[in-house]
Amino acid sequence: MAQPANAAGRPVAEELFESYLSSQELRWEYEREFGGKCPDYLVRHAGGEFVVEVEELRRPDPLPAGGFSPTDAIREALRRARNQLRGCKHLPTGILVYSEDFYRSVTPETVASAAFGPGFQDARRHDVVEPFAPALRFPGKYECPPGVPKLANPFLSRTDNTSISAVMVLMRYRLDEFQVAVWRELLSRQTSGEVLRPGASMDVMARLQHTTPVTYRFEGTIRVVVIENPHARIPFPRDVFRGPFDQRWTWQGEWCQPTWIGDTAARCFQEGVPFDLL
Repeated sequence: MAQPANAAGRPVAEELFESYLSSQELRWEYEREFGGKCPDYLVRHAGGEFVVEVEELRRPDPLPAGGFSPTDAIREALRRARNQLRGCKHLPTGILVYSEDFYRSVTPETVASAAFGPGFQDARRHDVVEPFAPALRFPGKYECPPGVPKLANPFLSRTDNTSISAVMVLMRYRLDEFQVAVWRELLSRQTSGEVLRPGASMDVMARLQHTTPVTYRFEGTIRVVVIENPHARIPFPRDVFRGPFDQRWTWQGEWCQPTWIGDTAARCFQEGVPFDLL
């Protein structure tokens, strides 16, 4: 499928993914034919081969006039990619999504919700400051709260699309030191007994902007977050996509959560960087 291109005419997502594959010393073949379809990448690794179809989400035209759900566009992208993977059912397969547009957010949470949702329940509390990783549960159709679209079936389930081994997020990453400073002040205030009111983070940001410069670490990092499909006939290989800021989300019962993060990300977490900034 045609995707947004950079000045050189290459799709941005494909260019970034190829750079990432090279950084991981993985060999690939572009648009190898399988059963009349030509998925984007056949990737070779020590344990064998797997196939990845890349979807880059475009800015909507026209822009939404009111509220919008980012998962709708992601689900449509997953459906498009599924068609390109129909000839690869004998191999592990993954759908990788990428976007740089605000209206097409592709965080791991939104991609997981689009694949397994609608909607999700997070085991964390959102009225307190917590450093921990999310743990997501995807309610059944009749468990969804009011206002959540009641989709007939999840995209990935025990009966649908079991040939897809994983959904993945390709991301540019840099650690925002200003946001770390904001988070640490909020945590300090909460630890001292203060109940943080809504909007407290905005107040801290407004004050710190006069004294704390905006700086970044790990500028230029490209990473991949792999979210395994627990219903897949063939699992996605565990020995690939192990970069310094990569993540692997697996399932503990009905909860989906990060169970592995790259070495550099793990060190940052141990040094007090909250998971949401990794």
